[in-house]
Amino acid sequence: MSARGWSVNIGLMTVQSHSLRRSHGELLKAAQQLAVAGREVRRAPIYGREAQLATVLLVLRDSVLPHIERDETVLYPELEKELGASASAAHLEDDHVAIRDWIGRLTATKVEDDAELERLLYGLSALINVHVWKEERLYAGVLEALPWSSDD
Repeated sequence: MSARGWSVNIGLMTVQSHSLRRSHGELLKAAQQLAVAGREVRRAPIYGREAQLATVLLVLRDSVLPHIERDETVLYPELEKELGASASAAHLEDDHVAIRDWIGRLTATKVEDDAELERLLYGLSALINVHVWKEERLYAGVLEALPWSSDD
C-alpha cells in the first residue's frame, strides 16, 4: 500500500501514514492560525479579511483535510484491523464530519459577516485541538510503540 511515501510497520503489514507527532504538530499549527485569524477578523478591513480567509482556507486544504483523509483511509482502518474493536475510530470520524462541515460553512460565509467568521474560525480551532487531544489520548501509546519511519 502506498500513500504519500510515509510508512509504519504493524506486524507483517505496512500502513502508510505520517508520524503521529509530526502530523499533530501540523494540525496544532493550523488550529493556532485559525485562532489568530478569529481574533483579528473583526478588526480587519474587508480586503484584509479576504486575504486572511484565503490564507486560512489554504491551510485547511493543505494540512487539515489531508490529515483527515489519511486517518480515514489508512490509519483508522488498519489500526482497527490490527487491534480490533478497541481501536474503533467512529467518534474520531465524527470529528472529521464536524470539521468538514465547519470548513464548508467557513467557505460559504461572506467576508462582510465578521461575527460569523469569528465564530467559525474559533470553532474550527477548538474542533481541531480537541480532535488532536482525542487521538493522542486514544492512540498515542499504541502508535508510539510502533516502528514509525518517514521517507522524507
